[in-house]
Amino acid sequence: APRVGSAAWNAARLAWRDVATASARALIARRVDGLRRDASEASTFLEAGTHEVPTACRGSERLPAFPPGRDREPPEHRRQRHRRHVVDGVWPAERCGVLASYAASALAPLRDRHGEASVAALGFASSEILGDAAFVDMRGALAAMRREAERVFTFGTVTETDQIGSIETKRETGDGNVRRLYPAGALLTHIVPAAKQTKQPVHGYWSPHVDKANVPEYDVSAILYLSDGTPEPRDEEQRRTRALLTTDATTDIPAAEFSGGTLDFLDDDDDAARLTEVSLKQKETHTTFLRRVTPRRGRLVVFASGEENVHAVGSVTSGARATLNLWLTFDEGLEVKL
Repeated sequence: APRVGSAAWNAARLAWRDVATASARALIARRVDGLRRDASEASTFLEAGTHEVPTACRGSERLPAFPPGRDREPPEHRRQRHRRHVVDGVWPAERCGVLASYAASALAPLRDRHGEASVAALGFASSEILGDAAFVDMRGALAAMRREAERVFTFGTVTETDQIGSIETKRETGDGNVRRLYPAGALLTHIVPAAKQTKQPVHGYWSPHVDKANVPEYDVSAILYLSDGTPEPRDEEQRRTRALLTTDATTDIPAAEFSGGTLDFLDDDDDAARLTEVSLKQKETHTTFLRRVTPRRGRLVVFASGEENVHAVGSVTSGARATLNLWLTFDEGLEVKL
């Protein structure tokens, strides 16, 4: 394999990214085309636990391995890649709130016209923007995210499946070693509604995408919510219900700090791809389903960065959505130090 950073490496990386980008664009176009008008109403919410990726959504095996020289993964590794993990309490809720507050003030000058502001979270450059206290707390959160991602994404053997489908995995691989994950990129992000409510552009933080097609080094994606949110209610009755739930101090449901901003997976279900006869010809039709994660302080979502997980962020319609995003690689040589 070529040495990381060499001319041969860069050429191989660009060639792989071109192929992956074209593949991802075709896949995304198919998923967006398959969205029903009532997709939001028919969406399924992923709560805490481990969730299988629908078979029809599992990543294409036609793409060459990246980085160059990486062997094809064995079947047991692939099975673990086809799971999504939602874990609550990874970072204390009160500390998430403090970091969100720091992000709101420190990132305000960086906000774009769509309402999004972010700063690179690896390395030390962000310390001047966030200040020492927030920077140290952010590094602690990133370390906790990495540990939890390794715990739930370790390529081990399934030992037990309970009645609701959550899965426990061993911490060790066949050779007795934990499969380590290394930081490859990270962003602290703060999103508010756009200042001007104009027609939504085609591209923005809400655009469906595949992480690894954007950055080939990414193998595992992890998102930590620093603020509480709710999806947009579907009718007036739900709006009234949500208002009661998010203002009643006697309930255990935290007050929502923003609306919208859900993490949406665009899935083809196992039985969604089917053949119908049209004008005596076979034409493939399909339906895309949304599987959504409601933002909760301290909630971590971990999933494979490849085509298994076409995803998007719902538009933030009120309040402020704060997240810490971490991307990890299996290759130590590609690590970006925390």
